[in-house]
Amino acid sequence: MAMMDREEEFLCNFFNSVSHLSFDKAKECLDRSKDEAFLQSPAWNLLISALSQFAAAEKSYVDLGFFARQKSLFKIKDNSLRSVYEHLRMEIKKIDTVSREVGNKTIAAVASQLEDSLKARIELIEFYELMQGVGCSKPVKFCDLLGSLEHIVERHDLACPHLSLTWLKAAHSLECEVLLHLVRAGAELAEWRFLPSLMLLHGAHTRLVAWETSLGARSSESWRLGSFLTSTRLPLLHQWLVKLKSGLSAKFALLFYNTLLQQTTASDIKALCAKLTPAVDFTQRLQSFQHKSGAVAVCIVFDNYGLTDHEGPGYKIPKLQSTPTRLSPSQVSPSANESQLIEHRFAQVFCIPQTGQHNFVEVTGLILESTSELSSLDKIAIHYNQKDQCSIFMINFDPRLTLAAVFNGKKSDKDTMVTTFLLDTAAQLRGNRLLASLKPGSK
Repeated sequence: MAMMDREEEFLCNFFNSVSHLSFDKAKECLDRSKDEAFLQSPAWNLLISALSQFAAAEKSYVDLGFFARQKSLFKIKDNSLRSVYEHLRMEIKKIDTVSREVGNKTIAAVASQLEDSLKARIELIEFYELMQGVGCSKPVKFCDLLGSLEHIVERHDLACPHLSLTWLKAAHSLECEVLLHLVRAGAELAEWRFLPSLMLLHGAHTRLVAWETSLGARSSESWRLGSFLTSTRLPLLHQWLVKLKSGLSAKFALLFYNTLLQQTTASDIKALCAKLTPAVDFTQRLQSFQHKSGAVAVCIVFDNYGLTDHEGPGYKIPKLQSTPTRLSPSQVSPSANESQLIEHRFAQVFCIPQTGQHNFVEVTGLILESTSELSSLDKIAIHYNQKDQCSIFMINFDPRLTLAAVFNGKKSDKDTMVTTFLLDTAAQLRGNRLLASLKPGSK
C-alpha cells in the first residue's frame, strides 16, 4: 500500500506541475524518477517516457503551438501538434494494455484516463483550428460554433477522475468553461439578449481570473472591468481568450449602450471601454465615422422576427414578465398595417445622433427589401430614395443586426471611405479578426 502511495504521489507532483505550467519542475520530477527504485519497471519506464513527451506537448499547446510545426524530438513524420497528441495517445493506450497484463492498477487507471484527456486535447485543437479558419474565410456565426464545442465538453466532462489527475482535470475544465462561456456569449449577443450575455461574460471573467491565479501571475491589486495584467508568465492561449472576452465585451457595450447609459454616464462608459484593450471602442468609432463622413445618422437595427420570447435589451426575466415589451410578427394582429408590423418587428439598438421615426421606418423598410443582399453578411446593400433625396448604406454583421449609414443626397456606391468602414466594422463586430488572430502572427 505504501508503494502505491509513493507512485501516486509521484504522479500527483508531475501532473500538478504540468497543470500549473511549471514545466521545469515537471522535468525535475521525471529526472528524479530515475533514482527511485519503486519506479524501475518496464511499465513505469514506458509511462515516464510518455509523460516527458506529454509535458513537451502541453507546453506547446498553451502557447498555441498547434498552429506551428513541432520540433523533431517527437520523431514522427507528421509533426503537427495534433499528430503529436494522437501518437502520444496510441503510446498511452499501449501502456494501459501492458500495465493491465502485469497487474499495475495505478498505471492502468492513470493511462486509461489520460488517454481520454488526450482525446479531448485533439478535439479542442480541431475546434481552435475551425475557429481560426472561420475567422479568416467567412462571416463568423457563434451559434454555428457552439454545437461543436458543447459536444466536446459533454463527451469529456467526466474524464480524469483519478486523484493523480485532479489538477490536470481542473486546468482543462477551466479552459473549456472559459471557451464555452465566450462562444455562448457571442451567440447571445447576436440575439441581442442582455442578461444572458452579461452573465456569460462575467462567468468567463471569473474563470479567467481563477486560471490566472492558479498560475501565480496576479498581483494583489483589485481587478477592474477589462483590465488584465500583462505578464510573460501567462501563456498565449490564456492571452487570446482574454482578448476574445474583451472583444465580446466591447460589442456588448455597443449593443446595450442605451441600457448602460441609464446606470452611469457616457464618460464612465467611455473610460471603461478604454480598459478593454486591445478591443475597439465601437461607440467612439461610429461617432468618429459619422462626423468625418457627414452621415445624417449611423444606426444599428435589430430584427426580432420569430423571437416570440424576446424581451428587449434590459434586465428582464421572460418567465416572470406578464406581457412582453416587444411583440414578434406572429403576435401582431393580421389587420395591423405595414408601419405597425415594422414597429413591432424592428428595434433601434443604437443611433448617432438620435433621429426621428421617419429615418428608422425608412431603414427598416429597406432591410425588408434587401433580405437576400444582407443575408450573406459580407455585402453592402445601397439604396437611393428619390423622394427623400437620401442614400442608405447597410450591412448585416449578425443575421438579426444591421449597421446602416444614412446620407443626404445621392452618394456614390464607390465611396471607399464608407464601404471600407462598414465592411471593416462589420467584420470586427462579428469577431472575424478576433478568431483569425488565434494563429500567432496573424493580423
